Amino acid sequence: MKEKYKMMLKVLGSAAAEAVPALWCECKTCRAARKNGGKDIRRRTSYLIDDDTLVDFGPDAFCQMIDFNIELPRIKRILFTHSHTDHLNLVDMQWRRKGFCVVSSKVKIFGNNTVMQKIKALSFAALMIEPHTISAGSKIIDDDIEIYPLEASHCLEIKGEQALNYVIGRNSKYVLIANDTGWWPQKSWNRMRNFKLSAAIIECTMGLNPPYIDCRGGHLGANAAVEFRDKLREVGALTDKTPVFVNHFSHNGKVLHKNLCKFFKPHGIQAAYDGLTITL
Repeated sequence: MKEKYKMMLKVLGSAAAEAVPALWCECKTCRAARKNGGKDIRRRTSYLIDDDTLVDFGPDAFCQMIDFNIELPRIKRILFTHSHTDHLNLVDMQWRRKGFCVVSSKVKIFGNNTVMQKIKALSFAALMIEPHTISAGSKIIDDDIEIYPLEASHCLEIKGEQALNYVIGRNSKYVLIANDTGWWPQKSWNRMRNFKLSAAIIECTMGLNPPYIDCRGGHLGANAAVEFRDKLREVGALTDKTPVFVNHFSHNGKVLHKNLCKFFKPHGIQAAYDGLTITL
């Protein structure tokens, strides 16, 4: 895949913590999603870059691997955005232990200190994990991939945790993954002046629900997501031709796919869905 394309990114999941339809939920959005199927069914958010890198590893990892024909033994590294359980699936991480499966090589884990402490409790050695604690503002080169963590305004309820967004580069292509972000602190906007993005993924957790459509705290609503894109253009990270996608939707945001497409199309933004493949 890396030989044919400069870079490939696949959206493995496009939902917030509850998934869509949400477990147990009887709301109008969840009822419609169950009936419609297709792009209205959303697993918890994570991403595959080419065939060797994951961003987050959540509670839908098993079905994502099966549905999208992903071979986990080929994964060389996992980048974690933060420690919330819809992004850090400790239950399925522990099945790397000897006796549960045969693992022949280590996987590199990149994440903040809180993520590392939670995985460390399972034993890095037993899971054959090579840990790398990172923080916003650093630059990591791992083989041919570049990793630039950015500070997000999320995880504010967890003392001492700094949630991360990422600019990820390979073969001179750069993509921004910015979900679970809220409105960035100024230093993150300043760092984006150094990048010319090939694509951007912006969160839209709070969706189209009028009470939350302008939300900026911890998550973004649809209007705030458009403003976030506009700010990226203002700092020079995007042009008006750079493909931009919104992702990480909560059912509470009234986020049926056709309605998201209708809202964002006039803004030149595309609504992501499970299985979307972006080739750069």
